[in-house]
Amino acid sequence: MDSGIRVDPMGTSGGLALFWKGTTSVSLKKMCSWFIDVEIFDISLSKSWRLVNVYFSPYENIRREQWDFFTQYNSCLGEDWVLWGDMNDILCAEEKNGGVVRPSWSFHGFQNFIDECGLVDLGFSGYPFTWRNNRNGADYVQERLDRVLVTPSWHLLYGQASVTHVETVGSDHNAILLNRHTSPVHSRVPFRFDGRWVDDDEVE
Repeated sequence: MDSGIRVDPMGTSGGLALFWKGTTSVSLKKMCSWFIDVEIFDISLSKSWRLVNVYFSPYENIRREQWDFFTQYNSCLGEDWVLWGDMNDILCAEEKNGGVVRPSWSFHGFQNFIDECGLVDLGFSGYPFTWRNNRNGADYVQERLDRVLVTPSWHLLYGQASVTHVETVGSDHNAILLNRHTSPVHSRVPFRFDGRWVDDDEVE
């Protein structure tokens, strides 16, 4: 990568970094210990949009304070923006495998936060969980903690955008890859041979 922005860790915990390469136009708008907000200029569209790289706290009381802050801050972001990163929460029971089953009411806080910000989940392809606790047996837990949330107007700009969960070595999280320009999938037609043709004198 050619350029980057970082938030230094405090001791051995925390820390964020954003890197980019080439001639991508990225300008820093705001950063703190748990998010980096940048403006990206898309040359092909002659239009700017905001990318907020976030790490929400694993502690619920702090995470709720961060949600409250962000529901106010998002008014500074305009219509076209993306919120992605480690959310440290899930939206439903299906996004967790193993461990104690969470009651349905425990998802309401995160759901309400997304609704208040007017965001939609881009979904994903690949393995369904992005985090694991690296324990063994019955103590092994996996969750979808990392995701990409976008505004409806951003989704209209990049209607072919897609998210892929990418297996990562050396981390308890998988990477999330956001592709704004999805290439069309060309399916290959399988070759089939009908043995009856060999009995036709006109077919060589």
